[in-house]
Amino acid sequence: MSQAVNTTYARALRNKALQPVYILEIEGVPTRFSDGPITSPTGSVPEKWMNNLQGAGAQITVDEGKSSLGAVTFSLLDKDDKITRMAFQYQLGNRAVTIKSGFQGMPEEKFVTVVTGRILDYTLAQDNINWNFQVVNYLKDEKQDVFKAFNKLTAPVTAVDVTVNVASTALFPTATAGVLYVKIEDEVISYTGTTPTSFTGCVRGQLGTVAAAHAVDVETTNLVVLQGNPLTLALQILTSTGLGTNGPYDVLPTCAGLGIDQANIDVTKFESERDRWLSAVNFRFEEFDKVEGKKFLEEQIYTFCNAYPITDKQGRISIKVYQPPLPSTIAATITDDDLIGPPRFQGNVLERYFFNEVDIQYDYDFKTGLYLSRALYEDSTSQVTFGDVRTKAVQSRGFRTDVTGVNRIDNWATRILKRFGIPSPVLKVKAFFNQSLLEPGDIVPLTSAFVPDLSRGIRGITNQLMEVVQVDPNFREATEEFLLLNTGYSYGRKYAAISPSAQAPTFFPVWTLASATQRLYAFISRKVNATYGVMSDGSDGYYITP
Repeated sequence: MSQAVNTTYARALRNKALQPVYILEIEGVPTRFSDGPITSPTGSVPEKWMNNLQGAGAQITVDEGKSSLGAVTFSLLDKDDKITRMAFQYQLGNRAVTIKSGFQGMPEEKFVTVVTGRILDYTLAQDNINWNFQVVNYLKDEKQDVFKAFNKLTAPVTAVDVTVNVASTALFPTATAGVLYVKIEDEVISYTGTTPTSFTGCVRGQLGTVAAAHAVDVETTNLVVLQGNPLTLALQILTSTGLGTNGPYDVLPTCAGLGIDQANIDVTKFESERDRWLSAVNFRFEEFDKVEGKKFLEEQIYTFCNAYPITDKQGRISIKVYQPPLPSTIAATITDDDLIGPPRFQGNVLERYFFNEVDIQYDYDFKTGLYLSRALYEDSTSQVTFGDVRTKAVQSRGFRTDVTGVNRIDNWATRILKRFGIPSPVLKVKAFFNQSLLEPGDIVPLTSAFVPDLSRGIRGITNQLMEVVQVDPNFREATEEFLLLNTGYSYGRKYAAISPSAQAPTFFPVWTLASATQRLYAFISRKVNATYGVMSDGSDGYYITP
């Protein structure tokens, strides 16, 4: 969510004659750095050795559940070889970095955090005077492999053996981890215990496979079976260390988790998005091939949750589900007064963010590597209107008829078509670091006299809901350029969510459990006031009395 800033910072933004200044802090390093003088520092006085601060924007791909690694680069002057000694003393790779933004003459306590991330690389510049640093956001921590336990048999195995000898079981889950399968060629074997070099208590021919003999040196792999709510599974994969010490979701074996410190994950946001939109959804995965964690989460979980990952202003890994936005999810409004120059409108006709056909394969069979079911969903009205068919073809390893239910797959495809069944215009706008520091994924109402309103055929829009899909900072100017995607939710539609009677709309009942009357009215509450029961346009929600 966007980060609010204080009135002192906001007032300084409007005074364009002021010079921006930045403070850099590196985790565990006592020396702080800046690129200019700091008034009333709250910590040690920063050394003015930082220069050439630049940023590469963070970007989300809404329909694919993906988010890019936003990057920032800067240089530190190696005065008297102090940076060289610092690099030797502190082993700077992967250390956390925070950059705060302010203006000359402003006390540090009024600065705001604009960058959080980890050091990806640092190199001595060609001038041999500066060290150049590259910092990326915490999504970098997802770029590790999961489902990576494998080894080889050290002795032949017959079709009835209950002990399987391997070179090492160190990466495989123990009997307390609850994931107790090993795959050898075409056979899956369950086990109840391990020694350093063997699986014990084996039951042969599991999960529809057949017991067979296996020769020495044949590769063994861990078959990880995961079933449950997809965002719960995502938290488990993100946090699990195999030790159970990294919070309540650290329940998977070492080979199946990324082991990211739960303090670097907005667990509460994952939970609220799960409980609000996906509480009754369940996936099942049967995985034995090593895969990058970020790739698996994006392509197999986030995509099929209508969600994508982000990093918030605290640098934590977070998530957003694209749904009709509730009032509580609306970020700061943008008007022409906030912008530098007029917005640049692009109709985006038949390019990105446009699909009117979904081709999905599901019911994955790990034994054959095939998807056993396939469905095609079409928006025939869109295809006729635009005279073109744009297909989104996907393969889901988690959607299973016997676990998820076909209705959930139908629901997912319908949301894709409703959201992207017409071309979504995009806008490029430029603004000073705003009164709220916006993040990719934020929903912002945009009011501008310069933007065409295609729903009415006139110039000028008021509070049209836009989704921030890319942010490119310019630290020299203290500005940001945003790519905004029109959500389509502003085009004369009221929307809301089913709510339990007399409760604020924090958690909504599952559609399959809602009554026929609830489904008919779409928004139900015994009370309507400014806190809850309010539609997206501010009017009273539909409600019925007992």
